[in-house]
Amino acid sequence: MSNFYATNSGLVYLYEVTDPQGVAVWGGEQIKDMFDWHQRTPDSRVFISTWESDEEDAHLVGRPIEITSIVASKVEEDK
Repeated sequence: MSNFYATNSGLVYLYEVTDPQGVAVWGGEQIKDMFDWHQRTPDSRVFISTWESDEEDAHLVGRPIEITSIVASKVEEDK
């Protein structure tokens, strides 16, 4: 599966899947897991956020972006 982003050292990309009410049901860095959770959670939404991280702290860079439509079109393309 291809990545949605260009690799950039020092940054961490976090995916979050929420239910229709906006409650997070999964969050992590693995694209495969994001697709799995999106498909098993009806009407879920998917967001990506970028974090700068050192050994002790992580800081959000910018704002999370909803990518639900991109994920859904990739799922359809792979069928």
